[in-house]
Amino acid sequence: MKQLFLFLLLAFSTTLFAQRFTLEGQVKDPDAISLEGATVYVQSLKDSITMAYGITNKTGQFSININAEEETKLLFNVAYLGYQPYSKDIDVPTENKFDMGTVTLSDQIEELDVVSIIGKAPPIVIKKDTIEYNADSFKTLANDRAEDLLKKLPGVEFDIDGNITVNGVEVEAINVDGMEFFGEKMGDIALKNLPSNVISKVQVTDYKTNLQKFTGEESDSGTKEINIKIKKGKNTAFLVI
Repeated sequence: MKQLFLFLLLAFSTTLFAQRFTLEGQVKDPDAISLEGATVYVQSLKDSITMAYGITNKTGQFSININAEEETKLLFNVAYLGYQPYSKDIDVPTENKFDMGTVTLSDQIEELDVVSIIGKAPPIVIKKDTIEYNADSFKTLANDRAEDLLKKLPGVEFDIDGNITVNGVEVEAINVDGMEFFGEKMGDIALKNLPSNVISKVQVTDYKTNLQKFTGEESDSGTKEINIKIKKGKNTAFLVI
C-alpha cells in the first residue's frame, strides 16, 4: 500500500513539474538562412488561447517558457512576413525542455500578383520595437471592456494599484487610435468603458514624448506606451462612454 502511495505521489509530482517547460528551436527559410524576428507562439489546442510567445534572435533561435497547466497537447506556430504560417501539434513533454529542432518556413504563395494568405492572422506579431496583439484572438465576454482584454494578453500585468507593465516594463501612457483619450494620459476612462469587441489591435511600443514623435527621435524613456486601435466603423463606441 505504501509503495502504491509513493508511486502515485511521484507520478503526480512529475505531472506538475511537466506543466512548465522551455520550448526551443531555430527558424530558417527554404535556403537554410536563419530568420531573425519571426514570431513564435504556442496556443491551447482546446480553445486556441495563446499561452506564450517569443521572437527569434539574429541566428533564428528562440526559447520560450510555457506553463501548460492542464493541457496535454499544444499548437506551435511561427509567423513571418513573406512566408507561409507554420503550425504543428505538440505533446506536452514530461521533461522541462523540448527542442523543436529546425523549423523551415515555405515561401508565401503568389499567383497573378495576388498574395494568398494561408491561415488566420497570428495573435501576436513583433515588429522591431512594437508588440502587436490581434484582439480577436483573445476570448472576451460580451460585456467585457478594454481592461478585461488587456488582462488576457500574454506579458501584460496589472498590479493592485492598477499600474500596468508589459514583460516587466512600466507602461507610461495609453492611447486610443494614437491619441490621448479625453486628455487622459493613462486612459482610465477608455480602459474601464471601451467595449472589448470594438478593439482591433493592441500595440505596445517604447514611450515617446510628443517632441520625439514629431521629430522622429528614438525613445530614451525606458518605459512603454499602449495604443488601442478601434475596428473600422466602430468609432461610435466613443459616443456611448
